Amino acid sequence: MKKKHSIGVDVSKMTLDIVFKNNQKHIKISNDLKGFKSFTKEIKSLGLPLEDCLVVMEHTGVYSYPFENFLSKMGISFSKVPALQIKRSAGIVRGKNDKADAKQIADFGDLHQASLKLCVCSEKTNYLKSLLSLRERFVTQKAGYIASLKEQEAFLGINKSSPLLKTQKRMIAQLTDQIEEIETEIKKVISEDEAMKKNYELLVSITGVGFVVACSMIVFTNNFTMFSDARKFASYCGIAPFDHSSGTSLVRRPRISHLANKKIKCLLDLAARCAINYDLELKAFFKRRTESGKNKRSTINIVRNKLVYRMFAIVKRETPFQKNYQNAA
Repeated sequence: MKKKHSIGVDVSKMTLDIVFKNNQKHIKISNDLKGFKSFTKEIKSLGLPLEDCLVVMEHTGVYSYPFENFLSKMGISFSKVPALQIKRSAGIVRGKNDKADAKQIADFGDLHQASLKLCVCSEKTNYLKSLLSLRERFVTQKAGYIASLKEQEAFLGINKSSPLLKTQKRMIAQLTDQIEEIETEIKKVISEDEAMKKNYELLVSITGVGFVVACSMIVFTNNFTMFSDARKFASYCGIAPFDHSSGTSLVRRPRISHLANKKIKCLLDLAARCAINYDLELKAFFKRRTESGKNKRSTINIVRNKLVYRMFAIVKRETPFQKNYQNAA
């Protein structure tokens, strides 16, 4: 496979700092269509074919979405890498500015190009991701109001008609309505896309996988197009165990990596705990291991992996999950 020209991009709200690895040239452009066009103009002035370029950037949330959409439309490959991974690869670096950060990213992209996962941009997927993030924010706020309300009612002896309590109850009701509105929009977006709709229906056929987990899986896998198999996605989530040994002096049990997508990892943890309670096969598996003295956390992690493998398997087979309780007793 022909090696591409690595281009490091440090993304901020208003600007993009860009460093070309081949000649170390640095440019700063605005984070809008005008700036994006000047970026492609710069590439062409350097005599680089667009298809031979690889843009590498850190995960920065919504700030990079317009640039990602532009790169996809122009046919320019790009990859997003966790900031901690780039920092650890660079080692000790004195000083910090946007240009230096972009250079570090370009160097990382050039060094690790063979192992980088190329992103497939979808405006619909980015929209779903934003909706899920907003829903999560509202759910957290609602939980905070509910907890506060319970404490005040129990310990402060405030009259139930007090404005302090009534205002919080109104906020809870409003947040409930907003959460329902967001969920309705998420379902609408998925139902309008035949491929997403099909995969969503397959995913929720698995015990433990509900609305939020299924939607998040569609978003973080770009509807199961970003990862070739379950093992790679498990590594991305930080739930795949890796060996940790060196010669005879350092021999430890396999352990998971902390370089992971913490959000989907947390959701998979909730899904695993739900599956342990309601899926007879996984419930029996969990009971057997823990009663034999196995670590509870490692057993939950195995269940997380089982759910990931189930999800990838049914999407590949294009058939709903078939429950098998023969070995559940």
